[in-house]
Amino acid sequence: MADETPIKPTVDAYLGLGSRYAYLASTQLERISADTGVTFNWIPIASSDLFAPGRSPFDGQPISPVYDMRYRETDARAWAEYYVVPFREPTGRLSFDPALLVRAALAAGPEMRVAMMKRLFQAVFADDRTRIDAADVSDFAQMIGLDRYKFRKTLAEPAIEAERLVIVETAKARGVFGVPYFIVGKRAFFGNDRLTLLHHYLVTMPVDGGASHWA
Repeated sequence: MADETPIKPTVDAYLGLGSRYAYLASTQLERISADTGVTFNWIPIASSDLFAPGRSPFDGQPISPVYDMRYRETDARAWAEYYVVPFREPTGRLSFDPALLVRAALAAGPEMRVAMMKRLFQAVFADDRTRIDAADVSDFAQMIGLDRYKFRKTLAEPAIEAERLVIVETAKARGVFGVPYFIVGKRAFFGNDRLTLLHHYLVTMPVDGGASHWA
């Protein structure tokens, strides 16, 4: 008799490597995976690439108190305390190019991408740093077991930048409007604070993937 055990789905996780909330959410994905049996596909993206030109909510005066940096820092620290993970506010102390971080994650290759993304998140939100540049991400590659020279050569290849741009266009076509953003079947969940809803859906989801809408 054939095994009729339902196949657990893969969750596409769009994670902004410079995003507080993407970092915080990333620290919980292994726990959710172990609890539900699903696999998370970590997809690196720069959240600024999802904004329309000249429409960033972080430029100029906050369009809402939720975009006030003091509020976001306090909120992120509260989540970090709840998750029991380290957190250092990068704004005002750290200089980095989000697109470089995405290219670094892609240059690490599919098998090492998650390890590189975790190291990049640590560099931005836990380490005591003032900058992250190409030399630094090459150091990170070596730390996770990659050849730093081969990595740096790959990092500079046009194909890596092309892959980064394809990710952006694909994300927009799928309706991704911010990070972290999770897509499973026909459902989508936006934000670190939606992880509870995502977890609930993963343990109760219908076989057909449910109706098409986001939470």
